[in-house]
Amino acid sequence: VVIDLQSFWSGLGHATDVSPDYFISENAIERIKMHNPDVKLIAVLRDPIDRAVSHYQMLRSYGSRALRDWSKDHRVTTETSWVQASLYSKWIPLWQEEFQDNLLVLDFRSMILDPTQFIRIVLEHFGVRNHTNIF
Repeated sequence: VVIDLQSFWSGLGHATDVSPDYFISENAIERIKMHNPDVKLIAVLRDPIDRAVSHYQMLRSYGSRALRDWSKDHRVTTETSWVQASLYSKWIPLWQEEFQDNLLVLDFRSMILDPTQFIRIVLEHFGVRNHTNIF
């Protein structure tokens, strides 16, 4: 989830924060809505299996305690964080309910296949005008 934090730091122009951790947090949805109800959000969704494998590999490379705890019994459940983040049908509707048209959902493959068009769509979502000179 990409968050436009402009209203948090007025006068600084556009600011963003990128974190997949927000995506699987109902608390984050509530807090973001409370502090910035008009925020513009972007969710870039990868193939769920690719995303889960990548998350697992990242945790493994960092020596994550959660991963060490998981590896004791080698059970993966839907409550495992790196599986939760791939349950798009659970999380996207919660974000859409709160943020409606302010949430832009994009496919990761579109970024790979046509990065220029992908960036154009993102800039338009954030209301960046006259971005044709960027490319």
